Amino acid sequence: MPRRAAIVAVATPLTPATKGLIGAAEVTVMKPGAVFADVSRGGVTDQVDVHAVIRPVQWHPLEHMMWHMFHILM
Repeated sequence: MPRRAAIVAVATPLTPATKGLIGAAEVTVMKPGAVFADVSRGGVTDQVDVHAVIRPVQWHPLEHMMWHMFHILM
């Protein structure tokens, strides 16, 4: 699934079955330009592994409307 998806969103409770569900192996096979959004409980994504393999993010310019929306955390 991560190989073809434009957006991968993780929103699952932390259980023994979901602990470490997303790691470097899953992120490295995502297609270039794909978006990874994790709103799950801590522990579902292995953050150390993921941060080790992600490329630098291209942020929106400061004047972009997303920076001024109160309900979006960037």
